[in-house]
Amino acid sequence: MSQTNNISTPWHITKLFLMMFIPLVLVVAGSSASYYFSADKANINLLRKQAEFRIELQTDAFSREFQSIISDLIVLSAHQQLSLIVDGSGMADHSALAEEFLIFCKNKKMYDQVRFLDATGMEVVRVNYNNGQSFIVAGNKLQNKSGRYYFEDTFRLKQGEVFVSPFDLNIEGEKIEQPLKPTIRFGVPVFNSRGEKQGIIVLNYFGKILIEQIEKVAYESSAVGFGMLLNSDGYFFKGMRNEDEWGFMLPGRKDKTFSHIFPLQWQKIRHDASGQFLDEQGLFTYTTIFPLTEGLKSSSGSPEAFGSSVKSLRADQYSWKIVSFTPEQAIHDMTIQLRNVLSIANVVFVVLAGIGL
Repeated sequence: MSQTNNISTPWHITKLFLMMFIPLVLVVAGSSASYYFSADKANINLLRKQAEFRIELQTDAFSREFQSIISDLIVLSAHQQLSLIVDGSGMADHSALAEEFLIFCKNKKMYDQVRFLDATGMEVVRVNYNNGQSFIVAGNKLQNKSGRYYFEDTFRLKQGEVFVSPFDLNIEGEKIEQPLKPTIRFGVPVFNSRGEKQGIIVLNYFGKILIEQIEKVAYESSAVGFGMLLNSDGYFFKGMRNEDEWGFMLPGRKDKTFSHIFPLQWQKIRHDASGQFLDEQGLFTYTTIFPLTEGLKSSSGSPEAFGSSVKSLRADQYSWKIVSFTPEQAIHDMTIQLRNVLSIANVVFVVLAGIGL
């Protein structure tokens, strides 16, 4: 009898252990799986909200920047010395206007060029801002810009209207300036006291400031992924790689478009004003910006040094796309990290539980 009990006791103990251990393992595994899927969903939702927030910050920043530029332009166009010049007054002083432009440019630090062009397209006063240094361009260095689209498009405007050029690269001496200088030109016609059009004021805005806004918001929010800025045709102002940018102006980059990299996704992004979706490529969040407000005019511009604009653009035809993209691999890496942590925790728990039982 005693021998039989001794033989059955180990099996009884093993059976009892398994009856307690297996349900415990199943409970732990089930709880971990439930937590994993819940946490994974929470991570994706967090990525969604972060991307939406970044897009909103960038949109607001662009709107404020445009308002500030228009305000600067209107103030300059009403300058007293400029009024004296266009009225042909004997008290007019071109050098005084140039000094005022110089002070303005030096303090603003956001304009590559500040210019007054006469009715023939000739630069009368020009101030450049390069690498932190502002200087007045000498008279023999002034150029005639009558053949540039932004002069034609600004000069034809009525009083109170403002021209905003397409976002493109600056051209000097009939060639794209190197290193590349992203530029938006803001122009307003100037009239004398008799209401006669006498020329234009043009501000060459440093477009890199807008691009840096995309990078800054992504950096400050520790974003996983890429922030992109596109024109309405899907060309990159700011892309995932530098070599993909400015394809509509630079030779050899005509196929460097969002649609070339993400053809299916572009069809959706192109036709929707804003939205967000997750697919096999990753998480896409996007919105459409319409920078032009009432009184602002634009055109199609021209990539050629002396090309004319093909057409004028209404405010609802001047648009950019801001796109935030988190690759599927980045999302997967977050999931793998969580899975590894849970796996290690489960193994440790099961081993300790087994020893304890």
